[in-house]
Amino acid sequence: MRNTTRVRAVGKRICLTALGFLVLAGAAGPAGADDPDPKKVIRQIGVMESIVDQVLIDSPYFLVHGGDNTRGLYIEDFGAVFTFDASLVGRNWIFDNFVLDLKNRFEIKTNDDGDKVIILKDADSREQVEELEKQKETEEEYDPETVFQNGKQEMMQTLLDYGETMTSLSNDQHVVIAAFLKGNEFFKERQISRLILKARMNDLRDFSAGRINEDTARSRILVEEY
Repeated sequence: MRNTTRVRAVGKRICLTALGFLVLAGAAGPAGADDPDPKKVIRQIGVMESIVDQVLIDSPYFLVHGGDNTRGLYIEDFGAVFTFDASLVGRNWIFDNFVLDLKNRFEIKTNDDGDKVIILKDADSREQVEELEKQKETEEEYDPETVFQNGKQEMMQTLLDYGETMTSLSNDQHVVIAAFLKGNEFFKERQISRLILKARMNDLRDFSAGRINEDTARSRILVEEY
């Protein structure tokens, strides 16, 4: 599953902040300077950190504790690396979020006898039951392998859509997303705790300029898990 539309929507949500940073960072200037300005690199890293954070907060695949998870750093002669800690969304998380949403659809009142009663808000009780049953089916069909694979695709899309904002990097440098995985039995069973995606700036720029298609760009992203 690809998340092109949802991931790209993140950019719209933070576009004013990102635009301000990128203008200061000289995004309109020549791409891939050999000797990047350290201050410019730091500003661009800050923009990318915010983007990855927002993707993670909105992600239906990776579970993080609030914002400000991503940390970026510049490595001379290599490029920029962005790291974060994350778990995997589980079946209980899916169900609990449905219950929280359901609470917005009812209210508790006291009747004439002084008893507490639950009143559904402008919704047919039959529809509520059907929706609850549907959510239970989703919970039962939960597959952590699929969730993890979708999460990887989501991170790939993030690289493709926003990695090129690191205009200070040269064509032969890289943008890397590295996830430290924990808090889910799936990772223990698979014996993995790291997910690394590495994209070369030249490929990101070629994709952004339309010189290569999305499938080709994805095939050039190195993915490691261990």
